[in-house]
Amino acid sequence: MPKTREAQLRHAKYYAVALKMADESYMRGGSATYEGLQLLDFDYDNIERAQAWAQAHLDDNSDAAALCVEFALGGRHILGVRQPTESLIQWLQACLQSASRLGDKLSAQDCHTGLGLAHCRLGDTRVGIEHHSEALAIARDIRDKKGEAIALANLGIAYENLGDYTRALEFHENALKLDREIRYRRGVEVKAQR
Repeated sequence: MPKTREAQLRHAKYYAVALKMADESYMRGGSATYEGLQLLDFDYDNIERAQAWAQAHLDDNSDAAALCVEFALGGRHILGVRQPTESLIQWLQACLQSASRLGDKLSAQDCHTGLGLAHCRLGDTRVGIEHHSEALAIARDIRDKKGEAIALANLGIAYENLGDYTRALEFHENALKLDREIRYRRGVEVKAQR
């Protein structure tokens, strides 16, 4: 069955790229946002099948594991709009498992960030905090200051949602300080508006 497996791999690679292209279009804004959503809607069934194949083979195939990462992170913006949160969590869990298998700490950090946001969206704020804390630990370990600032800001939002304003303020202040240090302007502008 090598031919079947190779065809399935090619199919998955094709639709991982299609998802990334839809996501990039979505992020350009304006009419491109609508075009990105149309691309996703048109290809979604194939994207979902391709991701399911990659997830089913991530333990025995490094290419499939890498594709799990590509599906979850390559479509991170547009999937948050169109995909049910529970399904997004499944994709991110497969991504995290794959990133761990591949030794890809940066992708693991991004998966924890996505999982944290998704769990907070569902109201599981404490689970979200656990994932944001993991993202923070990895960011510090790999010396990713932007990732650290994002994790700190996400922790601030999560604690704010729990009503722990003292801790929230502490996380936001640390995130803002780091944003300024690395000149992460978008982060400074967002936090300054709060």
